[in-house]
Amino acid sequence: MDQDTGSTIDADTLIWIKVLQEMFGIPQGPGHNGSSRGNPLTVHIPWKELANTIAWMFQEWDKAELRATPSVLEEKYTMLLATSRFLMMDRAAHEAITELGGLKLPATRRLQLAQQFTVDEWIRPSIQSLVLWRSLGSLSSTEIDQLGIGLFVIIAGAKEALQKYRAGIAYQPMDLTEAGEANADLPTCSTHDQCKAAWPAWWWRNVARKIIYPDNPIDLEDVVEIVKAGTIKGMSNGCKEAVMEKLAQVEWNKPVINQAVLKATTFIHSC
Repeated sequence: MDQDTGSTIDADTLIWIKVLQEMFGIPQGPGHNGSSRGNPLTVHIPWKELANTIAWMFQEWDKAELRATPSVLEEKYTMLLATSRFLMMDRAAHEAITELGGLKLPATRRLQLAQQFTVDEWIRPSIQSLVLWRSLGSLSSTEIDQLGIGLFVIIAGAKEALQKYRAGIAYQPMDLTEAGEANADLPTCSTHDQCKAAWPAWWWRNVARKIIYPDNPIDLEDVVEIVKAGTIKGMSNGCKEAVMEKLAQVEWNKPVINQAVLKATTFIHSC
């Protein structure tokens, strides 16, 4: 048998696996597949992966030693995840996902594994990392191969959408009229026209330019702290409090990230 595509094994070794329990629970006549070494089962799993899984089943792994060698841990648990998904071994899959999740794998590698083995919890943090913190030009050929064309297109589209979203926030500072109405308990502003004139000018100098600055733009999540720490000449305390209240409710990057995660999840589940 080609050990890269399949393996032979007796049934007693596999009987506890969920997907095979009912099959092997049915009484069999003599000479059925898996009844002896001379008449083994054929399992369409590469021998290396199957042997790795059997070693895990019989607790032959030295997990402390594995954790000391991350590359070996990644290889063995990736093989275990592949086999456990195929054989519906939930406990093995859970352990593999937990151990692989503890490694500092690149976001592209996590998405590759998430796509191969449908690990939904890795999709959001990986998409967020790539959309917010990596430029497309910084991705290596290996990382692009890990993503595949489908996920690469989704991430590229999300980055384009994020730039438009950031520009919209930069060029449209919050309307102070709405901010002033946000909470009736805030102090009444007696110089509201002055506040409305001061706010856009301050926003452009201290926030908007930093959002659209090409070399080192700020994260949108930093806007709240910048406004909180700033002295806005000509704005009353009441209006600033109202602005801070409204800024605290803004989702910033989330709409773009949410849409990208939805597209990536839908794509992965369709593969």
